[in-house]
Amino acid sequence: MRKFCPKCGKITDNFYDNLCRNCFLENISILDKLPEGIKIRICKFCGRILVDKKYFDTVEKAVDHILASLLDKLEVKSASYRISKNKVYVSIKLKFDDIEKSEEKSISLLLKYITCELCSIKAGRYYNSIIQIRSKNPERIFRGIEKKMHDINKSDPYAFISKIEKIPHGYDIYIGSKSAASRVANYIKSKYNVKIKITRKLSGSISGKKSYKDTILISED
Repeated sequence: MRKFCPKCGKITDNFYDNLCRNCFLENISILDKLPEGIKIRICKFCGRILVDKKYFDTVEKAVDHILASLLDKLEVKSASYRISKNKVYVSIKLKFDDIEKSEEKSISLLLKYITCELCSIKAGRYYNSIIQIRSKNPERIFRGIEKKMHDINKSDPYAFISKIEKIPHGYDIYIGSKSAASRVANYIKSKYNVKIKITRKLSGSISGKKSYKDTILISED
Protein backbone atom coordinates (compact mmCIF):
# COMPACT_ATOMS: atom_id res chain seq x y z
CA MET A 1 0.00 0.00 0.00
CA ARG A 2 1.37 3.34 -1.02
CA LYS A 3 1.98 5.96 1.67
CA PHE A 4 1.42 9.62 0.93
CA CYS A 5 2.59 12.70 2.82
CA PRO A 6 -0.56 14.39 4.19
CA LYS A 7 0.92 17.83 3.52
CA CYS A 8 2.40 17.66 0.01
CA GLY A 9 0.85 14.39 -1.24
CA LYS A 10 4.15 12.87 -2.35
CA ILE A 11 4.74 9.14 -2.03
CA THR A 12 7.15 8.38 0.79
CA ASP A 13 8.45 5.35 2.67
CA ASN A 14 9.75 7.15 5.75
CA PHE A 15 7.73 9.53 7.88
CA TYR A 16 8.97 12.06 10.42
CA ASP A 17 6.27 13.24 12.78
CA ASN A 18 3.72 12.02 10.17
CA LEU A 19 5.35 14.03 7.37
CA CYS A 20 7.75 13.28 4.56
CA ARG A 21 11.36 14.27 4.95
CA ASN A 22 11.07 17.57 3.01
CA CYS A 23 7.89 18.74 4.72
CA PHE A 24 9.26 17.83 8.13
CA LEU A 25 12.43 19.85 7.50
CA GLU A 26 10.35 22.80 6.30
CA ASN A 27 8.39 22.75 9.55
CA ILE A 28 11.34 22.72 11.94
CA SER A 29 13.65 25.62 12.72
CA ILE A 30 15.37 27.07 15.74
CA LEU A 31 16.10 30.45 14.18
CA ASP A 32 13.27 31.97 16.22
CA LYS A 33 15.22 30.95 19.33
CA LEU A 34 18.00 33.33 18.33
CA PRO A 35 17.58 37.08 18.93
CA GLU A 36 17.73 39.72 16.25
CA GLY A 37 20.43 41.51 18.22
CA ILE A 38 23.01 40.92 20.94
CA LYS A 39 24.07 43.71 23.30
CA ILE A 40 27.54 43.56 24.83
CA ARG A 41 28.77 46.06 27.42
CA ILE A 42 32.46 46.98 27.35
CA CYS A 43 34.21 48.96 30.07
CA LYS A 44 35.82 52.01 28.45
CA PHE A 45 38.59 52.01 31.05
CA CYS A 46 39.73 48.40 31.56
CA GLY A 47 38.26 46.88 28.37
CA ARG A 48 36.55 44.01 30.18
CA ILE A 49 33.27 42.77 28.69
CA LEU A 50 30.22 42.23 30.90
CA VAL A 51 27.54 39.63 30.04
CA ASP A 52 25.13 38.04 32.54
CA LYS A 53 27.15 39.41 35.47
CA LYS A 54 30.26 37.66 34.12
CA TYR A 55 33.37 39.32 32.73
CA PHE A 56 35.21 38.29 29.54
CA ASP A 57 38.41 39.60 28.02
CA THR A 58 37.35 39.32 24.35
CA VAL A 59 34.14 39.84 22.35
CA GLU A 60 34.52 36.32 20.93
CA LYS A 61 34.46 34.73 24.40
CA ALA A 62 31.40 36.80 25.31
CA VAL A 63 29.59 35.70 22.13
CA ASP A 64 30.58 32.08 22.84
CA HIS A 65 28.90 32.36 26.23
CA ILE A 66 25.74 33.98 24.83
CA LEU A 67 25.28 31.47 22.00
CA ALA A 68 25.98 28.50 24.28
CA SER A 69 23.24 29.73 26.63
CA LEU A 70 20.78 30.26 23.77
CA LEU A 71 21.42 26.89 22.11
CA ASP A 72 21.57 24.84 25.30
CA LYS A 73 19.19 21.84 25.31
CA LEU A 74 18.22 22.35 21.65
CA GLU A 75 18.66 19.67 18.99
CA VAL A 76 21.89 21.17 17.69
CA LYS A 77 24.56 18.91 16.22
CA SER A 78 27.09 21.69 15.68
CA ALA A 79 27.26 25.47 15.58
CA SER A 80 29.78 28.05 14.43
CA TYR A 81 29.87 31.79 13.90
CA ARG A 82 31.95 34.65 12.59
CA ILE A 83 31.92 38.33 13.50
CA SER A 84 32.13 40.99 10.81
CA LYS A 85 31.16 44.68 10.88
CA ASN A 86 28.97 44.52 13.98
CA LYS A 87 27.22 41.37 12.79
CA VAL A 88 27.38 37.83 14.14
CA TYR A 89 26.82 35.28 11.35
CA VAL A 90 25.67 32.02 12.93
CA SER A 91 25.67 28.64 11.14
CA ILE A 92 23.81 25.77 12.83
CA LYS A 93 23.41 22.12 11.92
CA LEU A 94 20.34 20.37 13.37
CA LYS A 95 19.96 16.61 13.69
CA PHE A 96 16.70 14.68 14.05
CA ASP A 97 16.92 10.90 13.94
CA ASP A 98 18.73 10.16 10.66
CA ILE A 99 18.28 13.54 8.95
CA GLU A 100 20.07 16.86 9.26
CA LYS A 101 19.27 20.47 8.45
CA SER A 102 21.54 23.49 8.19
CA GLU A 103 20.38 26.99 9.11
CA GLU A 104 22.02 30.40 9.11
CA LYS A 105 21.16 33.73 10.71
CA SER A 106 22.83 37.13 11.00
CA ILE A 107 22.49 38.83 14.38
CA SER A 108 23.22 42.50 15.02
CA LEU A 109 26.01 43.10 17.53
CA LEU A 110 25.62 46.23 19.64
CA LEU A 111 28.66 47.35 21.63
CA LYS A 112 27.82 49.67 24.53
CA TYR A 113 30.67 51.35 26.37
CA ILE A 114 30.24 51.71 30.13
CA THR A 115 32.23 52.14 33.32
CA CYS A 116 32.31 48.76 35.05
CA GLU A 117 31.72 48.44 38.78
CA LEU A 118 35.38 47.76 39.54
CA CYS A 119 36.66 50.79 37.61
CA SER A 120 33.99 52.95 39.24
CA ILE A 121 35.20 51.74 42.64
CA LYS A 122 38.82 52.45 41.72
CA ALA A 123 37.92 55.96 40.55
CA GLY A 124 36.32 56.58 43.94
CA ARG A 125 39.58 55.55 45.65
CA TYR A 126 37.90 52.68 47.45
CA TYR A 127 40.01 50.78 49.96
CA ASN A 128 39.65 48.18 52.70
CA SER A 129 43.20 48.19 54.03
CA ILE A 130 46.12 50.56 54.45
CA ILE A 131 49.68 49.29 54.41
CA GLN A 132 51.99 51.70 56.20
CA ILE A 133 55.72 51.43 55.48
CA ARG A 134 57.99 52.97 58.08
CA SER A 135 61.66 52.51 57.26
CA LYS A 136 64.94 54.33 56.67
CA ASN A 137 64.90 52.72 53.21
CA PRO A 138 61.19 52.39 52.30
CA GLU A 139 61.71 52.21 48.54
CA ARG A 140 62.74 48.53 48.41
CA ILE A 141 59.71 47.50 50.49
CA PHE A 142 57.44 49.66 48.33
CA ARG A 143 58.76 48.03 45.15
CA GLY A 144 58.23 44.59 46.69
CA ILE A 145 54.61 45.48 47.53
CA GLU A 146 53.92 46.76 44.00
CA LYS A 147 55.32 43.60 42.44
CA LYS A 148 53.36 41.28 44.74
CA MET A 149 50.13 43.25 44.22
CA HIS A 150 50.54 42.89 40.47
CA ASP A 151 50.81 39.11 40.86
CA ILE A 152 47.80 38.85 43.21
CA ASN A 153 45.66 41.03 40.92
CA LYS A 154 45.69 38.24 38.32
CA SER A 155 43.35 36.21 40.55
CA ASP A 156 41.80 38.94 42.73
CA PRO A 157 40.45 41.98 40.81
CA TYR A 158 40.11 43.91 44.07
CA ALA A 159 43.85 43.61 44.67
CA PHE A 160 44.52 47.13 43.43
CA ILE A 161 46.23 50.18 44.90
CA SER A 162 43.77 53.06 44.97
CA LYS A 163 46.05 55.70 46.51
CA ILE A 164 49.68 56.17 47.52
CA GLU A 165 50.82 58.79 50.01
CA LYS A 166 54.56 59.49 50.31
CA ILE A 167 55.62 60.65 53.75
CA PRO A 168 59.02 61.06 55.46
CA HIS A 169 60.57 57.61 55.98
CA GLY A 170 57.70 55.74 54.41
CA TYR A 171 54.49 55.32 52.44
CA ASP A 172 50.79 54.87 53.13
CA ILE A 173 49.36 52.50 50.51
CA TYR A 174 45.58 52.14 50.18
CA ILE A 175 44.48 48.69 48.94
CA GLY A 176 41.06 47.48 47.81
CA SER A 177 41.28 43.88 49.08
CA LYS A 178 41.89 42.92 52.72
CA SER A 179 43.09 39.45 51.79
CA ALA A 180 45.51 40.90 49.24
CA ALA A 181 46.91 43.33 51.83
CA SER A 182 47.38 40.46 54.28
CA ARG A 183 49.12 38.31 51.66
CA VAL A 184 51.40 41.18 50.71
CA ALA A 185 52.32 41.84 54.34
CA ASN A 186 53.17 38.18 54.92
CA TYR A 187 55.26 38.16 51.74
CA ILE A 188 57.20 41.27 52.84
CA LYS A 189 57.72 39.80 56.30
CA SER A 190 59.20 36.62 54.82
CA LYS A 191 61.42 38.56 52.41
CA TYR A 192 62.73 41.33 54.65
CA ASN A 193 63.61 41.67 58.31
CA VAL A 194 60.52 43.66 59.29
CA LYS A 195 57.87 43.78 61.97
CA ILE A 196 54.14 43.58 61.20
CA LYS A 197 51.40 45.12 63.33
CA ILE A 198 47.71 44.98 62.36
CA THR A 199 45.00 47.24 63.77
CA ARG A 200 41.33 47.26 62.86
CA LYS A 201 38.93 50.19 62.85
CA LEU A 202 35.14 50.18 62.54
CA SER A 203 34.16 51.93 59.30
CA GLY A 204 30.39 51.39 59.24
CA SER A 205 27.94 48.59 58.54
CA ILE A 206 26.84 46.62 55.47
CA SER A 207 23.44 44.86 55.57
CA GLY A 208 23.41 45.16 59.33
CA LYS A 209 26.92 43.74 59.78
CA LYS A 210 29.80 45.80 61.11
CA SER A 211 32.45 46.67 58.54
CA TYR A 212 36.11 47.20 59.42
CA LYS A 213 39.17 48.61 57.66
CA ASP A 214 42.61 47.23 58.47
CA THR A 215 45.83 49.15 58.93
CA ILE A 216 48.98 47.06 58.54
CA LEU A 217 52.15 48.67 59.83
CA ILE A 218 55.41 47.39 58.33
CA SER A 219 58.40 48.70 60.23
CA GLU A 220 62.12 48.07 60.52
CA ASP A 221 64.27 48.36 63.64
